[in-house]
Amino acid sequence: MVPRLEPIYETREHTDFRSLLNFAAFQYNADDAFIIKTGKDENKKPIYRHVTFQTFKDEVNWFGAGMLKRGFLGNGVALIGKNSYEWYMSYFAVLCGLGIVVPLDKGLP
Repeated sequence: MVPRLEPIYETREHTDFRSLLNFAAFQYNADDAFIIKTGKDENKKPIYRHVTFQTFKDEVNWFGAGMLKRGFLGNGVALIGKNSYEWYMSYFAVLCGLGIVVPLDKGLP
């Protein structure tokens, strides 16, 4: 007989990406979701942009609203590109209400 294992941490189930994004923005509001290297200053020290969970949610919603305005609702979207903040923002914007997104590997012929 296999013993039943109890979870170590409390878990939360999300039904879609929108509920995951809303939960993260509520629970971890001012915490960093992304730290993005944006360039270098005059002393050649890196400059970073700190993006909080709330800011990420807001930017996903703004981008999604722009895509809605341009008629992308209900359309399939193929998303290709390198791993970046903009890629994640685009991916979440489509998944949070616009339609279907197909992530493509830029390395495939």
